[in-house]
Amino acid sequence: MSPAAPPLGGYLPGDADRDKGIDNRDLQLILGAGKFGRGPTYATWEEGDLDGDRDSHNADLQLILATARFGTGRIRVHADFVDEPHRTFDLADIAQVIAYLCAGNDHLAISSSVSLPTIAHGGSRSDLISASGNLAVLLGNDGADTLIGRTGRNVLIGGDETGRLVGGRGQDVLIGGSTDIDADDIALMELLQEWGKTGEAYAARVAAINAMYSVNDDGVRDRLTGSADLDLFYDGIDDVLNDLKPAETVV
Repeated sequence: MSPAAPPLGGYLPGDADRDKGIDNRDLQLILGAGKFGRGPTYATWEEGDLDGDRDSHNADLQLILATARFGTGRIRVHADFVDEPHRTFDLADIAQVIAYLCAGNDHLAISSSVSLPTIAHGGSRSDLISASGNLAVLLGNDGADTLIGRTGRNVLIGGDETGRLVGGRGQDVLIGGSTDIDADDIALMELLQEWGKTGEAYAARVAAINAMYSVNDDGVRDRLTGSADLDLFYDGIDDVLNDLKPAETVV
């Protein structure tokens, strides 16, 4: 079975919004058309008919997966402070992601499909920043922030006020205060690469990164939760450490 010819040339099966990438947005458009799995409803390409039988069903989804392109090749950035719904970037042109949220109470979520090393600076006010990709440094900076690592090996740096840090799955570094390299993206990226080394044991990586920065306690109560796997905690004054395991290091 081969896919039907798209209305415009050069599009892969499943590219419902014609942005030359296949991701969750395309599936939302196909399913939102209300014709998937409802029999011969004379569906169009954008409505999920990719094999030319005028029906939108499982065979069409199999064609999407068979391209081996779902969720790859593009990075889409959604933001409520720009005019367009999103901006799309070619993955081949990007080596890393660095975000500055600046002032205001911001919410940044990094998708699990983003495997590039990432640094996110919260700026002032209270922010919620979460990362579900591979490697990330999340910095709260000023304000009462919530930083969530979810998956991968992450470095969470709370900042100057009360913060909540959650490591999630994967080995994470949790710092309630700040460090002397918070404003140095090059040094932060080097730190992230060192912590993310797959061939190094936990103890060796702990020793290596401890020599790469100095920690400054913020003097207020931060809540640090390691969750799954072995994490590295920096225990400040009045900090609360949750899910601490016997094999984990506390500095």
